[in-house]
Amino acid sequence: MCRWNLHTMVSLLLACFCSTGMLIAKPGPKTDKQSQASNQTDLRKKYVRPADPVLYVGSDVCQTCHEDIYKGFETTPHFTTTMEAKLEAHKGPEWHGCEACHGPGKEHVEGGGDKTKIFTFKDASPQEASARCLGCHQYSEEHGNYERSAHLLNGVGCIDCHAPHHAKESEFLLKAKSPELCYGCHGDVRAQFARPFHHRVNEVRRLVPCKFPDPLCFWGPALNVTVRE
Repeated sequence: MCRWNLHTMVSLLLACFCSTGMLIAKPGPKTDKQSQASNQTDLRKKYVRPADPVLYVGSDVCQTCHEDIYKGFETTPHFTTTMEAKLEAHKGPEWHGCEACHGPGKEHVEGGGDKTKIFTFKDASPQEASARCLGCHQYSEEHGNYERSAHLLNGVGCIDCHAPHHAKESEFLLKAKSPELCYGCHGDVRAQFARPFHHRVNEVRRLVPCKFPDPLCFWGPALNVTVRE
């Protein structure tokens, strides 16, 4: 009788343990951005710029209504898109100035500034917004695999960290200083950088770019090794 009771108790404990484990392992509800990111078709969707020159009005026309934004635009690296000699392989009005990112502006202008007739980044999914950026940046070393990166797969797009028009940091057009910008999501990493032995991120005050990472820097977290200063 005692054995039966002990066996029953062990079985009940195992059942409770398994049930608890299943509850703990069950992922929480996805955010809107993560739900959008889980759509693999959307991840691979490229933005194809219309090539018909009739659809474009030019950045000078944009400036007439958006003068303040345009003045800021003139101070950014993206202003080179208004210079024909700087475009190299990207030829045609679809790669010029404001419309290179926001798309053709003719219908927007003819509609009296109708926002539904132009692409706006505010309400776009991370994939849609990032596809506009990757049209120019996808072949650079640090962005070559971005469309399948952990960031984009989790709904973090280019403009979540970068601000083309309202950057707080002129270098890389960041929304905030690095590494504080990164710590906004990576609090666990911030704690690791406070350990006695750590990468000198807080001392150097930057996390980007890491174009040519040291092998230990790349593999360290996976191998659970301590990287020396």
